[in-house]
Amino acid sequence: MIRFVTVFVVALSTPVLAQKPQPPVPAEEKEVPEVEEFVEVSATRSGKRLEDQPLRVEVLEREEIEEKMLMTPGDIVMMLNEMGGMRVQATSPSLGALSLLQIPPMDLSQVEVIKGVASSLYGAGAMGGVVNLISRRPGREGQQEFLLNRSTRGATDAVAWLGQPLSRGWGVTLLASGHWQDQVDVNDDAWADLPGYSRGVVRPRVSWDNGKGSTVFATSGVTVENRTGGTMPGQGLPSGNGPYLEALETRRFDGGAVGQTLIKQRYLLSDRGAVAQQRHDHQFGETPERDRHNTAFGEVTLRGSAGRHTWVVGTAIEREAYRALDLPQFDFTDTVPGVFAQDDVTLTDWLSLSASARLDHHNAYGT
Repeated sequence: MIRFVTVFVVALSTPVLAQKPQPPVPAEEKEVPEVEEFVEVSATRSGKRLEDQPLRVEVLEREEIEEKMLMTPGDIVMMLNEMGGMRVQATSPSLGALSLLQIPPMDLSQVEVIKGVASSLYGAGAMGGVVNLISRRPGREGQQEFLLNRSTRGATDAVAWLGQPLSRGWGVTLLASGHWQDQVDVNDDAWADLPGYSRGVVRPRVSWDNGKGSTVFATSGVTVENRTGGTMPGQGLPSGNGPYLEALETRRFDGGAVGQTLIKQRYLLSDRGAVAQQRHDHQFGETPERDRHNTAFGEVTLRGSAGRHTWVVGTAIEREAYRALDLPQFDFTDTVPGVFAQDDVTLTDWLSLSASARLDHHNAYGT
């Protein structure tokens, strides 16, 4: 079975009508023009401004991220839920677990969301769209930010972010945070409506930019979390069957790097890679379930332009392995290499066309 994924997108904008010439303004009456704000979108791979993108992309800049950060310092759930067309679903409702969305917003400089099919660039997992989280880089001077939050429902967040530029284009950042929540029974039915948890996150990063188009960005992170739900401590179920404990211990370790360089001042060669391991120890009453998730990703792309065309070609490989320590019959290992291409064409000042295609081969389900 052969499957090709092809996407065509057309963007239209209203042209500006010509105006009658106006008499010249004396030099002393002229105002200094404002600097145009430049928002570059990286999720579409073309490196164009937000206004020039054929794809529908919504961008949250740092100012909006800080607004949401003051309300939920421990995760990006509220930030995504308030974006039109987005819905966040908990992976474990009774424990309130949100997996990878438990990222402190203080560590982000920009959030990009492609609404619609983006599988030609990101594979079959992007049939509904893409959320691209862009990390903060160190500025020209050292920065230190601290945030302490306490809610009326017993949640506490302590987050620190440090950024320091070094010599010759190098810079480092460090995120460290701790998050706690007390078990809360809102309606007095002996069941925890808000599960208790304690979570710690540490994430150092290093970056390099030579100012001539070559950059390197590398990161690693550790997340340790314990969640407890079920009946409240010292209480049992209303049916009289005694207490019921539901718990989840998570240990996540990850690392990744992104680099790019200019070739002959015409082509941009980019590569990225990431690995992650996530360990889960579940407890459902008296039944334990343990599993291990291992993921790896690698990608190389080449971008160039010719006349009105901006093209991107690349190859990628994904690997996902699942190990159920107590139920080994559910173990699997999936490997998916693929190639893809995209071409953005600027036809006029108000019309652009984007065409993209991808071919993947799954080791279990074919091409």
